[in-house]
Amino acid sequence: MTSTQRPLKSGSWIVSIVSILSTCLPTAAQPVPISGTADVSAIEARLDDQQAQIDALREEVQAGRGQEEQDDQDAPGSDPDPDTPHPGDPDPAPVSGAIGINLGFVGRTNHPDDPTAPGYDELLKPVAGVARFMNPNRINDYLTAVDSLDAPHFYATQTWRQALTWQAELCQRIGADYYFNAPINATPGFVTEAVALIRSILDADQVIYVSWANEVWNGSLGPYREVKRITGVDAGGGAGLAFFSYWASRLGQTFTAARTADPNCVRVLETKTARDGTWFTQKVHERLPGAGADYDAVAITTYFSVHRTQMVEGMTIDQAFAAARENWTTREGVYQREGIGWATAHGKRAISYEGGQHFWDPFKRASLGETFRGCQTDPRIAELRGDVLDAAFEAGLDLHIEFDLLDWWNDNGYWGLADSLANLPGSLKYQSLVEFANRMGQMN
Repeated sequence: MTSTQRPLKSGSWIVSIVSILSTCLPTAAQPVPISGTADVSAIEARLDDQQAQIDALREEVQAGRGQEEQDDQDAPGSDPDPDTPHPGDPDPAPVSGAIGINLGFVGRTNHPDDPTAPGYDELLKPVAGVARFMNPNRINDYLTAVDSLDAPHFYATQTWRQALTWQAELCQRIGADYYFNAPINATPGFVTEAVALIRSILDADQVIYVSWANEVWNGSLGPYREVKRITGVDAGGGAGLAFFSYWASRLGQTFTAARTADPNCVRVLETKTARDGTWFTQKVHERLPGAGADYDAVAITTYFSVHRTQMVEGMTIDQAFAAARENWTTREGVYQREGIGWATAHGKRAISYEGGQHFWDPFKRASLGETFRGCQTDPRIAELRGDVLDAAFEAGLDLHIEFDLLDWWNDNGYWGLADSLANLPGSLKYQSLVEFANRMGQMN
């Protein structure tokens, strides 16, 4: 599934782009609120100036690539495609397993997802080729600056060092790769220190996935609001290019800091899966260091759901599944395949950072809640998820990370494979995911 891009001969230009991008970033992050106003004129001007320089450099890089491609075409028997792997290119990033899991709420007091419960590791292991810890590290809410592992974690009883240690130890015990989302205002030093700590705990053959923040495109979450606060613009239209420039520069900085600690970590661009998803991906990709060459994977979502326009009071379970299948056939599945296709066309691994059922009524109507809860134990929930994953893997996906292992089932959603550890072995959602992992040759 994986391919690598042919290195440009104009390597010095790439170094220059990285250097310029790094100057877009504040040298010392400060605690910041979610709301409030700020004078963003200076950073807007700086981003515009830096982007102009980057564009000029990129034109020269592309001109050099064009001449290189022409030279290749002129050479008998040569391959003119610059994205085709050639002898001497680095080996593709390893693929450890087809199925991973978001441990969405692990570690919270009195929550079903309790890693100290007897039998937890044994039940987790079959679905955890990769474990993603975005939510227990509260990446959507942790907007303050962090520059040390000894800084307070979101849960005040722990430091970041303590939290990352027990998370990495859990991965080491069950043989799972570790998926790390850096907090949005983490310094490069923090990222390097965090990845080095995780690397020191994992076994040599376990992989670290690295990304920055979570769903920066999602206007309802803290990371989007924080980037908007810093740049002063939304992610859309001509003015929104400053939003993407900042996103790309911070993501690229995170990748560089992570590779300092672990040269083999998998660098992930998490993107939007929607009608405009590939547009978002392209805007970040083209602003990353190396004009998008210096990362390894594009991550989409593989959810299936009843669209809000399909929801009606009194909807039955039969109607809910019919609506969900129609929504996936006409919307979600199309966007998923588009995202996968974009990734593979650009020589990147295609993975999903979250996925699974997404049956949730934003208006929390009791009748719909009862129906959606009933869907969780209906055999069609496993059948539809199987069809979603079959289509995604056939299109080129090589890793699906389910959201999530355990959670309460209530009007905030039915995210967990089960609502308690005791109910996990008998859950159709859990059983079908284990079967799919086995069929795909899960390595752990």
